[in-house]
Amino acid sequence: MPGLSTNKSTLRRRLLCVSGIFLFTALLAAIPPEMAAGNAGTVDRTVTEYEVKAAYIYYFAKFVDWPQIAFPAKSAPITIGVIGDDEFGALLGNIVKDKTIQEHAIQVRLLKWPADLRVCHMVFVGSSEQKRFRQIAESIQEHPVLTITETEDSSQSKGIMNLFVEGGKVQFEINITDAEKVKLRISSKLLRLARGTVGSYSGKGE
Repeated sequence: MPGLSTNKSTLRRRLLCVSGIFLFTALLAAIPPEMAAGNAGTVDRTVTEYEVKAAYIYYFAKFVDWPQIAFPAKSAPITIGVIGDDEFGALLGNIVKDKTIQEHAIQVRLLKWPADLRVCHMVFVGSSEQKRFRQIAESIQEHPVLTITETEDSSQSKGIMNLFVEGGKVQFEINITDAEKVKLRISSKLLRLARGTVGSYSGKGE
C-alpha cells in the first residue's frame, strides 16, 4: 500500500503488463528503449509501475490546456514539480528530456515541502508526502496547477488527477470540478480514458 515504506520498493518495481492501444503507444513514445524491460516491438512487453506513471504524466501534459497567464512567454517551459520521490522525479526527467509540447520544453524539478509550487504547471505528490497533500493543495489554490497524487485509499484527499493500481494495471481518475476551479481544461479524449471522473465542465466545449 502507498505510504508504507516496507512495501514501497516492491510496489514500484512490480512488473505490469501493458495493454490497451493508448497506454502501449504512450509508453513506446515516451520511454527510452534502454530504460524499459522486454522487447519494445511486442505488445506483451513489461515495464515498471514507475515507468507507466511517468509516461502517463507526460501524456497528461499533452491533453491539458493551461490559461495563457500560466506562461509568462509563448515558449516558456512546462514545469513539473515532484515532491516526496526523487527516484521517480529522476526517471520522469529522463522520459521528458528533449520533448516539447506546443513549443514548450518540459522541465522537472525535485522539490521539498514547503516550496513555492506556484511556479509549476503540474505537481506530482509521492505517496510519502500524501499526508501533507491538503497543505500542498491549499498553497496553490486558485493557481492553474495540475495536482497529481498516487493514493489507492478512497478516504484520502486526491489531486485533480490520481494514479492507482487496479487489476495489475495503472489506472487514473480525474476530478473535473477541481480542474475547472483553477481554469484547467482537460481534453475529452483523456476524460474518456479515465477509470473514473468527478463532476463535469459547466461551460461550453470539452
